[in-house]
Amino acid sequence: MKISQVSTQSLFSTLRESMSNLQRDLVDAQLEVSTGRKADASLFLGERNGRRVSLTADVSRFNTIMDTNSLALSRLEMSLSATSTINDVTQDLLSSLTTTIGDDSTLSVTTNAGKMALSTITGILNTTLNGQYIFGGVNSGQPALADFETGGAKTALDTAFQTYFGFPKTDPAALSIDSASITTFLDTIVDPMFEGVGWATNLSSATDEVINARINVAESSAASVSANESGFQSAVYAAVLTSEFLDGSLGGEARSAIAQKAIGLVGQTSAELAGLQGKMGLMANRIDESSDRLKIQIDELTAQADEMVAVDPYEAATRLNSLITQIETSYTLTGRMQQLSLMRFI
Repeated sequence: MKISQVSTQSLFSTLRESMSNLQRDLVDAQLEVSTGRKADASLFLGERNGRRVSLTADVSRFNTIMDTNSLALSRLEMSLSATSTINDVTQDLLSSLTTTIGDDSTLSVTTNAGKMALSTITGILNTTLNGQYIFGGVNSGQPALADFETGGAKTALDTAFQTYFGFPKTDPAALSIDSASITTFLDTIVDPMFEGVGWATNLSSATDEVINARINVAESSAASVSANESGFQSAVYAAVLTSEFLDGSLGGEARSAIAQKAIGLVGQTSAELAGLQGKMGLMANRIDESSDRLKIQIDELTAQADEMVAVDPYEAATRLNSLITQIETSYTLTGRMQQLSLMRFI
């Protein structure tokens, strides 16, 4: 009969390897108990792991679209609020204009109201979100509207007046301009300066093309409005007429014609901004509904992916307890083996 030799060193090595395996399994078991998922999904699923990866990729893509939708909704909400404020500003301007007609004593008040309205509207149309000008269209990297005083529009308007009448509007001769003459000047010379090419040349850096957002996998939607909308042009034009021509340089007949023109522009502004708000409301609803559909898809796909790697909580807890018991036993055996010494038996 042959007797195999067994040393304490070989026993320690075996226990050490066993302990290492148990500790690794313990980490995996603790992770499975805490998350309810397999610690190594790819090892567990094998070739089926490709399906799970595809599901999680779709979830990630849908979440990205959800984030884009959230940003688009924030932009539209700010745009709606800004449009309401502009409408309120023009209504206040309307009150001043109505008071001015037939009452020269309020000219300075109305002129100041026009300047304040122009400054406020310009500031609102240059509103930013995350560093982007929300009314700039696709050109969102720079202010949508230039300052009237310093951006060249005022100089262009003063030059147009002098070219048309032969003298500046501050000249005493301006008192002789009648209603028909000033109306023709506004209709033929000034109107084109605040619409179309003239608007872009004198004031606006915005583009007519607006930002579009992919609100679903196969669906896109406009997600902004441009400062080039006619309602904004009318609001600015009304403020310019009020601030530039009702300061007393012109005669009463011409000022009355200008005030009436500005009042008409305010009415036009209200109607156009109401339509624009309805348009933005439809955009927001469309994006919101798309996000709701995406949320349902995300929940379904997430549930499918989780189900593929889910663990039985009872089984996972039992396995964890078993591993803890085995490790404790291993520690006990190791401690006893460390006490083995030939010197104790001599």
